[in-house]
Amino acid sequence: MKLQKVLLSVVLGSLFTVGSALAEDPVDPAAPEVKSGLGTVHFKGYINNVPCSIDSKFLDQTVDFGEISRNELTAGTYRTDSKSFNIELKNCDTTTYKTAQIQFTAPTIELKDGTATSKYVGLGSIQNAGIALTDSGGKAIELGSRFPAEKYTLNGGKDQITPLNFAAYVKGNQSAVVGEQATTGRFDTPVNFQIFYQ
Repeated sequence: MKLQKVLLSVVLGSLFTVGSALAEDPVDPAAPEVKSGLGTVHFKGYINNVPCSIDSKFLDQTVDFGEISRNELTAGTYRTDSKSFNIELKNCDTTTYKTAQIQFTAPTIELKDGTATSKYVGLGSIQNAGIALTDSGGKAIELGSRFPAEKYTLNGGKDQITPLNFAAYVKGNQSAVVGEQATTGRFDTPVNFQIFYQ
């Protein structure tokens, strides 16, 4: 019995000692603060006295035709399939201006289109091929002229969008003469646009 009391005292004493030791363990001080290198956020834009805003994704966009078989441009319809793109006018103030037109400009090339010739967007070093612009319904857009004649009606108000929908395709010179057919190469052709409000 005495032995049991002694053992119990030793065990309880050990537990209290361990518990006290654990409770008194000093907490490691927090690691010192560290910081990254300096970064930069660029904010850019253009405040203009016009009735509508245009988001940056529409001010600088790319229409990618991918790899085009020359055969598409030298036989059959002499053109690729159309690729759609759009420009959105937003948050328009229609107090004064109610309508808009767009004008596309770029260096041009004249290509045969059946019995007539038409102007297309030039493709730099590529000869006898160009880009045609149309509205979403396929109506041709003349480069350097305001479009459409009937004008777009602006949707006024906060969070309101006026969509301008377009399409483009690559056109080959419509000729069976080898020297007058589309040549090959890579193109990266900018076409500028400007909105006119009325």
